[in-house]
Amino acid sequence: MKKSIRYFGAALIGMVVVANASALSPYWHKAGRSNAIPAQAFKVGHSAKGEPYYACRTFIQGALVPGRITEHYSGCQASYKDTIYYTPRFSVLAMDYHHGAASAYHWHFAKDGRIPHHAFVAGYMGHHNPYYLCHGHLKGGLRNGKIVHGYSGCQVNYGERAYYLNQYSVLQLKYR
Repeated sequence: MKKSIRYFGAALIGMVVVANASALSPYWHKAGRSNAIPAQAFKVGHSAKGEPYYACRTFIQGALVPGRITEHYSGCQASYKDTIYYTPRFSVLAMDYHHGAASAYHWHFAKDGRIPHHAFVAGYMGHHNPYYLCHGHLKGGLRNGKIVHGYSGCQVNYGERAYYLNQYSVLQLKYR
């Protein structure tokens, strides 16, 4: 199957953004323009050249899909059904670093499709099928992606295709 890249700009209805998140919770900051990365954005990886990656999420064909953004992307890069999209309307994962939110989460090593308990839900493939935020090493970078029950590993994008990494880390709540 040929994979393609699409620039997706359809109207996004119902995007939920928590404005007053508690000190121990990350929140989704609605971006006002294509490359708006807030100062509180949570770094989730980096390119081979060291450019930071931040988690974003966007609606694609009814699914709330996590992806990544950098200062140089034209929008949130997210893959859905073998197609990579760049969407101009999205939210960016942010944390209030002044109140210890980042210390409540850590990256938990996993492999072969496993998802740890208390993993951070970053989106939804369907009503009862959550996407979790993950990252792993590929071609010199630490690339963030997503994992859902049934995947063989963390799905990350590189170039025009998606890769499944068998060894990866999943963002997880430290204390419950």
